Amino acid sequence: MAALICTTCDQRFDSLPDDAVQITPGRRRINSYRFSDGSVHHLRVDASRGNFAKGLHTRWHKTPRPECIYCYPPVEEASPELPVEQTELLTEVVSVLAELPETQPELPVTPLVPIAQPTTVMAAAFNHLFK
Repeated sequence: MAALICTTCDQRFDSLPDDAVQITPGRRRINSYRFSDGSVHHLRVDASRGNFAKGLHTRWHKTPRPECIYCYPPVEEASPELPVEQTELLTEVVSVLAELPETQPELPVTPLVPIAQPTTVMAAAFNHLFK
């Protein structure tokens, strides 16, 4: 059976528990089940995985799109390796930082000059609203 997802709490289930009792009659897109702990879940098939998702993907678009997670799946991160200390690079960075001046010269600040805009009846009414 395909993976199930609850529409109310977004909890995922690999399979339907044996003690689940179906509340809604028949087969529907979303079926309600009561579990043995008393919780009620409204379950539907998880369409974001497996062959079903690939089938939906080919219906959405035929050419690859950069924003599509099926055309360009996220890269799985590799296990982090221990960092190798690069003393030559470290000493070079320290020497460059030592050569930098302590204070940066301030740039002159020019005052903003308002731009003259043509005044129409609508512009005057609009400007009058925000004064």
